[in-house]
Amino acid sequence: MKKVSVIIPCHNVSEWVYQSWKSIKNQTMDLSEIECIFVDDASDDEGKTWEILQIIEKEAPESVMIIQLDENVRQGGARNVGMSYMSGEYMLFLDADDLYRPETCQELYDYAVSNDLDIVQFGHEIVIRDLSDDSIPPKKPRKEEVICNLNEAGVRELFLTGVAGDYGCTNKFYRSSLLKKTQSYFAEKVVYEEPLFVYPIFFYINKMAIVDAEYYIWRKRKGSTMTSELGSRIMEHPLVQLELMHDIKARSELYYRFKDEVDFHFLNSYFYETILFSSLNYGTRLYTSQCEELKDNLLAETDGLKENRYLDERPVFKELTDLLSDNMSFADWKRVQDKCLKIYMADHKDAASRGEGIVMDEPESYEDSFPLISVIMPVRNNEKYFPVAVQSVIDQEYPNWELIILEGISTDNTAQVAKELAARDTRIRVITSGEWIYEKINIGVNASKGEYFTVLNSDDKFTSDALLIAANFIKKYNVDLVLYPVATVYCDKDQNVLQDDIKRIESTVDHEFVLRTFDDMKKNWINLLASGLLNNQTNVYKKELVKDIRFRNDVYGGDYLFNLASLPRFSSAAYYPKVTYLFHQYVNVDGMNASVGKYYGYEHRMFNEFYHRALQLFALHDVIDEDKLKYILDKRVSDFSYEIRIMKYAAGKLSLEEMIHNIFSYAADIASLYPSGKLPKDTEIMVIYETKSLMDSFDGESYGKMDKVARGVKEILSISKEDPFNIDIKCIQEMVFDYNNPARVGESIYNDIVNAFKR
Repeated sequence: MKKVSVIIPCHNVSEWVYQSWKSIKNQTMDLSEIECIFVDDASDDEGKTWEILQIIEKEAPESVMIIQLDENVRQGGARNVGMSYMSGEYMLFLDADDLYRPETCQELYDYAVSNDLDIVQFGHEIVIRDLSDDSIPPKKPRKEEVICNLNEAGVRELFLTGVAGDYGCTNKFYRSSLLKKTQSYFAEKVVYEEPLFVYPIFFYINKMAIVDAEYYIWRKRKGSTMTSELGSRIMEHPLVQLELMHDIKARSELYYRFKDEVDFHFLNSYFYETILFSSLNYGTRLYTSQCEELKDNLLAETDGLKENRYLDERPVFKELTDLLSDNMSFADWKRVQDKCLKIYMADHKDAASRGEGIVMDEPESYEDSFPLISVIMPVRNNEKYFPVAVQSVIDQEYPNWELIILEGISTDNTAQVAKELAARDTRIRVITSGEWIYEKINIGVNASKGEYFTVLNSDDKFTSDALLIAANFIKKYNVDLVLYPVATVYCDKDQNVLQDDIKRIESTVDHEFVLRTFDDMKKNWINLLASGLLNNQTNVYKKELVKDIRFRNDVYGGDYLFNLASLPRFSSAAYYPKVTYLFHQYVNVDGMNASVGKYYGYEHRMFNEFYHRALQLFALHDVIDEDKLKYILDKRVSDFSYEIRIMKYAAGKLSLEEMIHNIFSYAADIASLYPSGKLPKDTEIMVIYETKSLMDSFDGESYGKMDKVARGVKEILSISKEDPFNIDIKCIQEMVFDYNNPARVGESIYNDIVNAFKR
């Protein structure tokens, strides 16, 4: 039997794990007395971690076991696997990016054996540096040690209530036979895995020691679980504590013997710590519904909690429980949060007065903190749909956001509803502004506190994971821009879905990607434009980079122009291929959607600007070529087709004569973009078909000065395959050469007919 087993869970740690191994290999205890079990937790780093583990195994095959898992079960699950293989008399846990001092195993083993200890709890030193030279700071002299017999009256209770000891796992040296007796295990696939393993052990320990010697070196680094994920996965903490409560209740004799201790621990760990962590440690904030769930479970699991004897010893916790009642409002929960913060501050100040800690400044309240993402929502006269849009923000799985409602001096109840919503949730602010949509967005961006911002229209919705996806990309890759597809949902006046294009939209770009450098961004500008991902303002933007770029307020395409102007500012972007934004297009509902079912009169000018701005973007940054020129021109033709189709909404503003005149005048602008100065045949045909469709919509109206053009359009579309020569060629000729057809739309068709007659 080995003296000591060391279990090391590993996930994507190829650059760290060999140093951890060296800290074991260099122990003063002979390596033959140590068993090292490395568990590769389904690393997805192209086999790099497993490669390093194989090298380690070859260096000491008698002392090293390596295990590779097919499924990622996180540190807790990997430790469970490692424990099933261990054979040492005592055991330790080491994270794969941390280190032991050389004397750790020998000194802890000698101390545990000589004092017949089940556990030795020791200190750790936090080091915020790479230690690339393998230099390990010397161990500080041991100043204090306490040996506790947990069978003595009142001692075990101190550990079960958290007064003595702690519930971390890597700062303890365990007698292996004790673990087999307790049958403790770690929670799997979560980040708060340790308490489920450690807490039950305190019921079974006979004798343990607490020493202040720092045998463990914790390398605190960016990207580790402790620094990157705990906030976003805050609700895993109470889930583990609830599982722990159920595990203890299953050991019914122990539970009823120590009911007050266990219930107080549950109040402390399940309820108080979760509320505290969410507001203090990680800048996140729980929904009211999540708080209600915590309260309900707390009271259900701890029958008679308010009579718990430990509340008399800790009156601040009694004050906390007294705040809990039925039907709690947001303000009630704010008082609970404030109480948790005061308990925390009191504990820290007491510890500092004893020389055990550092007095911390009182943490900021949520209202004074800075959210990661600001959601900007312009609204006016939309009391029916607007609360649904707001609710889709409130229901986000990621809580660290703010919502800024730009209320446009509505004549219905929108303003009152907005104020009521803001009163319920301090993450919501209302700003009154009579400006149009895009100027409201500009005002909202200027007022926002978030590092990033996005826009949600007041009649649309986020999916519940929209901001969580963005936050994960931001935290993982620190990108400047997060993109995702926007689906159109066709709905009735009650937002009942009639049809959607989700599958089609998601298939356009069906894979996740990350662009990490400015050069990668430039190479992909054309792909981003072609994908349609820049056609709206619903992306997530890093505010600092674009805060001086304003959305144009004079055209409904201000979002596209904003994106074109912003592209050179971004050095990185990420894309998520699933729809997270639902754009509602209302069927037979008047007044909705600024750019749907409306004609403003500036469309041709706006689309011309789209063309020239895109051309300028690529030319100024020296990424122009024939393919990009072709795409930009093809897009302009596509936009021209749309211009013609929306002419039908110009009724009342333009006569049919004016509509046709505009179409053929605009065609000349499009023709001038081609080197030949002429429209391609397929574009001519598009103009003719779209014009005929418009004419059919206004059948009976006068063509006026556009009569020859209109008759020519009809004649061309009357040509049949069965009798192609039964045609009034003079009518087509008059159309082609009419003064009001400066682009000579139809000329290629006329030439084809003339050549056919000659043959």
